[in-house]
Amino acid sequence: MTLIEDAQNKKENGLIKSTAKAESLDEEFIRAGVAEGIIVIPKNVNRKLRKIVAVGKGLKQKLTLISALRPIILILRRNL
Repeated sequence: MTLIEDAQNKKENGLIKSTAKAESLDEEFIRAGVAEGIIVIPKNVNRKLRKIVAVGKGLKQKLTLISALRPIILILRRNL
């Protein structure tokens, strides 16, 4: 099963549990966000995770991601 399927079925998943601990949030909050598609936990099966990071609504990484994309968005607006 995929991570989103596990979240939708409320199945226990170690990655969701680890993410909740890393973010200092409730496991159910992370699970519900992943199930809705508003939280993403990037993971590549071909690479070992050095640090578990989630991106999305209500998480620390949302602002970092938006800040990183802002210059790209401004360039695209100028070119349109």
